[in-house]
Amino acid sequence: SNSYITTTAQLVPGHNYVFVPFTDLPYEDSWRLCVYTDSDDVDVAPLQDTGGEWHEKSIADVWKEEPVRMSVNARGKMTVVAQSSNVYIRLRVFGADQQQIAAMPSFWHYEALLEFDVPADAKLPLVVVAEGVMKAENGQVPAARQPFDIRVLSVDAALKCELMDT
Repeated sequence: SNSYITTTAQLVPGHNYVFVPFTDLPYEDSWRLCVYTDSDDVDVAPLQDTGGEWHEKSIADVWKEEPVRMSVNARGKMTVVAQSSNVYIRLRVFGADQQQIAAMPSFWHYEALLEFDVPADAKLPLVVVAEGVMKAENGQVPAARQPFDIRVLSVDAALKCELMDT
């Protein structure tokens, strides 16, 4: 569906929970589920094979007055989500040959999302570039000392991501 829903829950260790998605047209719509926890001792798995599971990798750090670059190895459908409080964010994706694959034309406040298909002939690894700027008295400045989280979701089970040195 085209809805983005966020919910928070306090779960009890040792118990099993089931997420039931609500879609506009049952059995004809699509949905994604992302689970964020404060513990690594959590298993998330479908009750049955859906044949369309997305895989996720995330990187968290702080802005250092320059764009953040991630190396991504994956093919097929992909979504990149970047979040950072008090920061305006723009995302761009390039092939290893520096050919632009996808881009946002403008900066978005707090959260930027880019959905695209990786062309079959794209040279891997992809390079995801997240630019962050903050408001300042004289206009805007590169984002600094603010935490960020970048998540890459892909249908490719072999998804690999790592932060690149700038």
